[in-house]
Amino acid sequence: MNKTIDISTIESCKAGKASAQKQLFDAYSKHVFATAMRYVADTNTAKDIVQDTFIRVFKYINSFDGEACAFKSWISRICINESLKTIKKNRRFYSIEPGKEMGSYTHKKELELQADYIYKEIVKLPSRYRTVFNLYEIEGYSHREIAETMGIKEASSRSCLTRAKQMLKESISVFQKQQKWI
Repeated sequence: MNKTIDISTIESCKAGKASAQKQLFDAYSKHVFATAMRYVADTNTAKDIVQDTFIRVFKYINSFDGEACAFKSWISRICINESLKTIKKNRRFYSIEPGKEMGSYTHKKELELQADYIYKEIVKLPSRYRTVFNLYEIEGYSHREIAETMGIKEASSRSCLTRAKQMLKESISVFQKQQKWI
């Protein structure tokens, strides 16, 4: 169920209306959960992050002054920050479970195999590389934003991303060679 939120719903949340908060939660909780899973990949921890994210959203919703279309980005950023706080607090990184839905493609099984393999290889990356890779390639953060978020230098962010891409490229190359022999 794909729900859209308009600015009146956000304004109602700012006024503390529980029905609007429920609408907002229903509209974005799956997205927030999927975002959290990219970082922690543990269902229970991701559920905790969803809860923490919405607590922060409702606590700081008055600071949101954008359009309704920008709300998803705002809530995503909060979720990412909550995910990173959880990672730092726990000092461990989790595996990512491959997604189960790929859509209907002619070569669905082949695509699922490739996607599963790529997810598994991303998980194998050292934690710092994986986090930088997710923030840059999936979330669209700049190296400056990553550096500020993670408390590292911009050059370290660039280096981690380069190393992550290099490791993934090598691994995928091996996988592709193996597939040609099957």
